Amino acid sequence: MPVFVPAAELDKAKQEAVAAKAAQTAEVKAEESKAETYRSQYPGSLHFDYSWDQKKGKQLGLQQIGMTTSSLTCAASSRRPRRCTN
Repeated sequence: MPVFVPAAELDKAKQEAVAAKAAQTAEVKAEESKAETYRSQYPGSLHFDYSWDQKKGKQLGLQQIGMTTSSLTCAASSRRPRRCTN
């Protein structure tokens, strides 16, 4: 059986729905703007002042295989070569 509501209540509900949609859109835009600001301020490349310490590597059972400006590749005696984060 259909339920009837006064037209004023229906209009009020429609206005609330429109206001909620506008608030959601504004919040989404604000979050996107915040994310874009973060991305624009994040450095394009990272630099780590890291040098390989042969003595410490030996104590840990690691051996330096190669090093580039972005990563250090090392190997453990019982494993395949793996990436070591700087």
